[in-house]
Amino acid sequence: MVRRDGKQVKEECALPVQWDPAYTLLLANLAHQLGLRDVLAFALYICCNQDASNIVQGFTLSDGTHTRLSDDLVAKLINGKAQLAAWSGNYVWTMNAEPMGSSLCVRGLALDGCWADFEFMPESRLSTNKVHPIEAADEWRRHCLEQSLCGHCVRWVEDEHARIIETLLVTVIPECFCLL
Repeated sequence: MVRRDGKQVKEECALPVQWDPAYTLLLANLAHQLGLRDVLAFALYICCNQDASNIVQGFTLSDGTHTRLSDDLVAKLINGKAQLAAWSGNYVWTMNAEPMGSSLCVRGLALDGCWADFEFMPESRLSTNKVHPIEAADEWRRHCLEQSLCGHCVRWVEDEHARIIETLLVTVIPECFCLL
């Protein structure tokens, strides 16, 4: 990605892997049976991207076996997706509206330094990921790194992004799917 000042920055995504929908259902069922809460939360989060008909009907795998989510997991997914959308919509707006920056900003105090000319993400860019806060956090990070920030503020953005992703994976997503 190239920032406004022409500098190249490394492009990263918290979810770099594309998941096969059928195997995500299989993973969710297996994690549920084995009591792997963190894996189950992540699998249900990935299932949020799938069509409702695929979730209810399931998939036939290449070996001919059929997989679908258990009724208990379908209920957790439906409830969790609604909670995640409500949480995410509010949180993403907060992330965008209140950039703090580094107290070590070489251009001065955060609001007078790098963030003085900060261009907030347009509504159209924010609203596309309301159900998927990891994607929204990645989009926020990309947007911030497109700005002309000093090294300290870039590190702040990277640290804040890592903190957000950790909070999502450890607390928010499991809570939304009633796994905590």
